[in-house]
Amino acid sequence: MPSWEVRSLTGCAVVDAPNWLMAVTQGLPELGHADRALSDLVCDIQQDGVVQIYDPGSDLALLVRQLPEPRDVPVAVEPIGAVAVGPAADCGEDVEDDASTIFEDKAPEPSAVPANLHLPPPMVGAAGAAFSIPIPLVDSRNDSFNDADLSFFANVGQQVDSDGPPEDLAERLFEEGGDIANTNDPAEAAAAVLRILQGVVSAESGAVLYANINDTGLRFLAATGPTAATLATIQVPFGHGIAGWVHDNGASLIVQDAASDHRHHREVDDRTGYSTGAILAVPVRDLEGTIHGCIELLNPPERFVAWHLDAAKTVAAALAEELRVRG
Repeated sequence: MPSWEVRSLTGCAVVDAPNWLMAVTQGLPELGHADRALSDLVCDIQQDGVVQIYDPGSDLALLVRQLPEPRDVPVAVEPIGAVAVGPAADCGEDVEDDASTIFEDKAPEPSAVPANLHLPPPMVGAAGAAFSIPIPLVDSRNDSFNDADLSFFANVGQQVDSDGPPEDLAERLFEEGGDIANTNDPAEAAAAVLRILQGVVSAESGAVLYANINDTGLRFLAATGPTAATLATIQVPFGHGIAGWVHDNGASLIVQDAASDHRHHREVDDRTGYSTGAILAVPVRDLEGTIHGCIELLNPPERFVAWHLDAAKTVAAALAEELRVRG
């Protein structure tokens, strides 16, 4: 099984896992975050295979990389910052001591809409085989994360500070949210959600994927963008693609480069001729905890950032209640 290095600002851990997501969930306890429930993931997979992860809900930043060869003999770990980490980790050079002035781990703030991430166990069958394909190995000459990787801990904080939401965001979403309830059917409600959301978050395309108890996969309830008309006849099987992962796990997700993420369901791009770059996806979950599907935005002018997830989750909650009431 592949070995992975999982690093936070204050420590690192080496774990064995079939994929980087499982490596994260196994590494958190060793990093002193056993009680953390990651609800929003902003993921950026680099060309060398390093995965940059930021959870705006808990303000936790992580770097993950697959080690170039198995680590048979665990060695003791030395703490990087103020938090001691577990045994069996050899994480190379330390992060500079003054890095803690740039970024701090802190407890998650309560959310109006519950969103707890329960990372999935290793999958089986065809879908599991695709999901578990390792991301590219880092260069075997690198003994640890390089300076460019470690600069992520400083830059993520700057990005959040500089890309804040509009001051009237909550008011705009509340006022326009009434349009969702005034629609005649779920398809119209989904179309209203995309209009409202894309009015505050710029994206080339958007979609609402939905499934009821009789469906065998996620179908497109509404879509915008250059290939929207062709999506009506396409269905995404459960457990497939980023939409399927979000639907199954109830977690919100940003992937800055879908082509580098093995969860991406490329069949949709192949059938439509569309080229997916960045994806933002949130579950459509009602107050009873039922997940009805997911909302996706694709290809922003620049990058999706953390507050875009909050905006999407707000309209997704409104849509979920309409779907719950209408049965």
